[in-house]
Amino acid sequence: MNLTNHFLIAMPGMEDSSFVKSVVYLCEHTEKGALGLVINKPSSDINLQGLLAKVDLSLGRDDLTDEPVFQGGPVQTERGFVLHDPMLATNEEKSESAYASTMQIDGGSR
Repeated sequence: MNLTNHFLIAMPGMEDSSFVKSVVYLCEHTEKGALGLVINKPSSDINLQGLLAKVDLSLGRDDLTDEPVFQGGPVQTERGFVLHDPMLATNEEKSESAYASTMQIDGGSR
């Protein structure tokens, strides 16, 4: 069973503190493993501007200053993911992602 592009909703009896009351969107699910994003647990102590300031990046858009940063984990808690619209770098031969590492997931604009 491939659960890519599906939601996992924690059952009321879930006792694992990492997933209690969580809704997880599965971006990838293969025989090698899964990659999911918890979509309903915003961090209470940091917003997008604060996160980017911690890694010495400027936001450059006032309209995104207070956007929430969502909690992650429990695996590879030092990694972060950014959900964004597609951004392509085009050259004469073909169009490809403007980023070194990206994954396209189904869905539309918010």
